[in-house]
Formats: sequence, structure tokens, C-alpha cells
Amino acid sequence: MTATFRHPECGGTVRPFAGPGRRQRHRYIWLPVPSDLAISTCSNCGEEFIDPADAQRIDNIMGDVYRSEMKGRIAAAFSAIAAAKVEQSAVEVALGLSTGYLSKVKQGARDPSADLVSQLALLAKDPRKRVNELLKYWGAPVELKAKRGPKPKRAGQKTPAPRSAHGGRRARS
Repeated sequence: MTATFRHPECGGTVRPFAGPGRRQRHRYIWLPVPSDLAISTCSNCGEEFIDPADAQRIDNIMGDVYRSEMKGRIAAAFSAIAAAKVEQSAVEVALGLSTGYLSKVKQGARDPSADLVSQLALLAKDPRKRVNELLKYWGAPVELKAKRGPKPKRAGQKTPAPRSAHGGRRARS
């Protein structure tokens, strides 16, 4: 952290400042700066002065904030996709991901890229429709079918006898 000095252009006092309400772009996203993170800031114009040591410290802290935000966003997308009863494997095929990759992301074994978070956020808006669009776009030979419940029984229809472990019909008792 640099010592207090005068801003060379506006004449304001540059000193370490920490407080709520600040936002900073980190990678692709504007994130809240932790209120206890002090950054040398001009009291007059608000310009920030960051030396190399401060840059490394700020980047480490904001990296943690970024990863937390990405995990929250991807969890929301996973939730919406699961609620639409779209299988994770279908999402992996549609996005060109290796089998099991989304499980690794869910478990925290992999950090999701901003591109993956963006793609999942778009899929989450209408999961079944969007996954089918991607499968069709990439020429996949499959399409997700609408999930349906069990067929309703017609009046007078008999319930089939249960099957035995070897697949044959068991006599009813």
C-alpha cells in the first residue's frame, strides 16, 4: 500500500480507502469490492493508484470473490435445468463437454469458465427447448422428448401382473 500523497493532476489527497459500495471489474464481471479491502484512492477525483504489490493483493482477493460469484451463478443454472428434468448428460452433449465434466464443476473439482456459466445461464431460461436447439444445430442424431408421467388407465383396464426377477410373469396370489 502506498503512502499518502497529492494527486499529480487534481491536487486531491491519495490515501488508502476501504468502505462499502465499491464495484470493480474482474475478468468479465463487475463485482462488489469487499468493504475491508483498502485501495489507494484520491479524495477529490476518486482515481485509484495501485502499485504492483497492491495489484497482486487485490487480484487475489477479487479472484476469490469472482469464483464465489461464478459458483453461485452456475448453481442457479443447474437448479433451473434440473427442475426442467433435462439430463446433465444431454447438456454435456449439447455443449460439447466431456462426459462427467459438469459433475466435476458441481462438486467444486473444476472452476467453471465464464463462457460455460454464460451458456448454462442461457440454457436455464428454457432448458428443454435450448438443449434441443443446440443438439439440432450441431447435427446430433437425438432430441430430448418431453417427459411424461405414467399413462392413465382406461376404464376397465386390468393392471398387468408383476414381473419376476427373471422377467417372466408371476402368478398372482
